Amino acid sequence: MAVLAFSVVWAETLPEETLPEPADYVRWIGDIDGDGKPDFVVNFVGNAYGGEHDFALFLSSLARPGEIVGLAGRFDYFPIDASGC
Repeated sequence: MAVLAFSVVWAETLPEETLPEPADYVRWIGDIDGDGKPDFVVNFVGNAYGGEHDFALFLSSLARPGEIVGLAGRFDYFPIDASGC
């Protein structure tokens, strides 16, 4: 349910590369900024074969009018067990 809400709410406000794919998922929901509203950590997976991962933090305190949350930051990494070139 959270991923569906994520897709519908942010589809028009985030760059295309940030929109969720089937392998993407909400990793954590809680209140990081202490405003009583949910914040999200989302794991965007680069591909289904263990490629790049991208964590994004969305905070309710950074939401623009009409939004639930706003993007606070992102962190990209390759899993240690992923094959490289």
